[in-house]
Amino acid sequence: LNSISSAGGGRSGSSVHYYYYRATKHATNTDVTYTTQLSVDRLERLAFIASAYGGPVSAAVIVENQQQLQLLQHFITTTTTAVREYVNVHLVYHQYRYYPINYLRNIASHAATTSLVLHCDVDFIPSIGAHAFLKKMATTMLNATTTNPLSSVFVVAAFELPLGASLRHDGSARVPRTKHEIVRLLRSSRARQVHHHRHYHSHGATNYHQWVTATTIYTINYHLYYEPFVVTRRASAPPATTFTSSSSSDSSSSSSS
Repeated sequence: LNSISSAGGGRSGSSVHYYYYRATKHATNTDVTYTTQLSVDRLERLAFIASAYGGPVSAAVIVENQQQLQLLQHFITTTTTAVREYVNVHLVYHQYRYYPINYLRNIASHAATTSLVLHCDVDFIPSIGAHAFLKKMATTMLNATTTNPLSSVFVVAAFELPLGASLRHDGSARVPRTKHEIVRLLRSSRARQVHHHRHYHSHGATNYHQWVTATTIYTINYHLYYEPFVVTRRASAPPATTFTSSSSSDSSSSSSS
């Protein structure tokens, strides 16, 4: 147990316990760590993510009181094999009025032991085999885009499916396995760009029309309010910790591919 008074930019009144739970499988530096953050009401999502991703996960979990800590402890002792194998849980004790989303993101990223990390919200389920694909392709893609890899990111397209369509009762993920499958769902209006109606600009610059027909990577022009899920080098500059959210975490029921 590694306990410090503050981390990831520092916040008064916070206590951070890195590796409150340590995964039984150890990541290698060729892996891509899925980094995420959550409150205890989202713990079951870690089971979905671990099962689908099949690679290292670094999760910052925020608790405000003893009752929430007991919920986390119960989850850890009764969770799935995939969580036990892949998920490193970092406990953040912090009482908050506004959810400190970037503070938690920084903690999860800081704790990752791999050079490359995937920044993603806990309410999104990675496509089956996403880790194997990213492990194979991300380093090459990042190195190919610029002479300074620290200044580039690899954007992961994200989609929304109908409520409940992406989850099974056993905690496994029911999401498209291939680009062909998600394109078919898009064209039949059974899937759409994530936040298409609620906050289009947060993912709109990805240019989903181009993504559908693309056969190679392409450059994305940044727009204001663009907040995609990205693979980046862990050494890249972290987001500012001054940004907060009024909710516990992103509440959309969605999946990423």
